[in-house]
Formats: sequence, C-alpha cells, structure tokens
Amino acid sequence: MSKAKEIVRLTGVITVTESDRKGKPLEIGIETDDFLTYVITCKRKGRELFKHISKRVSITCKIEGKNYFGNALISVIDYLLLKEGNSSVYRMNIQDNHIKNQIENKKEMDHERKKRV
Repeated sequence: MSKAKEIVRLTGVITVTESDRKGKPLEIGIETDDFLTYVITCKRKGRELFKHISKRVSITCKIEGKNYFGNALISVIDYLLLKEGNSSVYRMNIQDNHIKNQIENKKEMDHERKKRV
C-alpha cells in the first residue's frame, strides 16, 4: 500500500538547482523562507516556472519523495506569482477552491468509510 502524497503550500524564490555546461537551467527548485530547497519536477505547471526564475512565488504542490541529494521533490498543482515589494498577488491559474473541495470531499469519504467499519 503506497503512502498518500501530501498537498502543501510553499512560498519562496524559484532558483536553478542544476544547469548544463553553458549555464542553461536543467532543474529548478523553490527556496522557501525557512531556507529549505524543494526540487520542482518538470511536469505540467512545473515547466511554466522556468520562466519565473528568481521570482517570488507561492506554490500549491504534492510532495513526491526525495531526489538522490535528499531534497524533497514536488509536483506543482498551481502557483501564484507574488509581486515584488508588495503583498499583492497576481492570479496565475489558481485553483485553491477546487483543491480545498477535493480535500474536504476526501475527508468526508474517509469519515464515511470509518463509520461503515
């Protein structure tokens, strides 16, 4: 039985975690406010973040596991690009309500299953 993937929200700066000999980014991550680095998988939304290197973002993501260096691997569900020097947020395909509904539905289903047992 596999462990459920945890959905989290991370805020930080998009950084290059690996580049080729010419300096082209091969892998990116998010360095959070508490100085932890999470490596972003290059699936769907994660690819979009290559355009936002050195920008501050808030990411909704699933923790997928760890890479060979021990850094957490995350797959991006959605993200917000944060405006520099201001707490205002640009809307970037955010689906927070959808995610909250999915979590609430899962909790309700789990609760119903426990009642049956």
